[in-house]
Amino acid sequence: TDLNIDTAKTLWGANKRPGIVLQTRLHRTMQDIVTLFGNESDFADIREELSVRLCIGVYNEPRKIALKSRKMMKQRLVDYVALLQDYGVYTKVATQDINVVKHVLEKKYDPQRVEFQFLNGVPIAEHVLAPMVTGAGYTARFYMPGKVRVEDGDVYTKRRLMENPRMRLPFLEGMFVKKHVREYQRTLHQTK
Repeated sequence: TDLNIDTAKTLWGANKRPGIVLQTRLHRTMQDIVTLFGNESDFADIREELSVRLCIGVYNEPRKIALKSRKMMKQRLVDYVALLQDYGVYTKVATQDINVVKHVLEKKYDPQRVEFQFLNGVPIAEHVLAPMVTGAGYTARFYMPGKVRVEDGDVYTKRRLMENPRMRLPFLEGMFVKKHVREYQRTLHQTK
């Protein structure tokens, strides 16, 4: 995290504007936001030109530096979106959680300053969340880190599941949702 933030600060100082990624699971993230974008920040005058991608973060970290409670991580995600919006920073909300999406949408932030990002291939994101956010006027983007070919996604998914076994249940739930979405679509097609 330090290397990424230091690199971004160097580039921001050189009139470049790369975005950064911050994980809500890390205890340091609130202070990073305040330090980078607060009124006393060296970058306060350009913060509306900057962007942050907020995510929970998938990797298990020691309790000393990170939360273990997913519920608290998700609450922080909602809270940090509010803080970044108070600072005027363009915010990319990366989540597959319907409750997080609903909470952020309820705040009615400027759709030109907030977007939602979903992992490609997660059925609830494609069939429920993306239509929900675009229907409210927000941008929905799908991502696949390191994906050049379709099969590259398998390597990424396996690595995530090995690194964080707690992701297995949401992954299986997503497959279950996909099955029911297909059945629902087939039913719709048959009734036409």
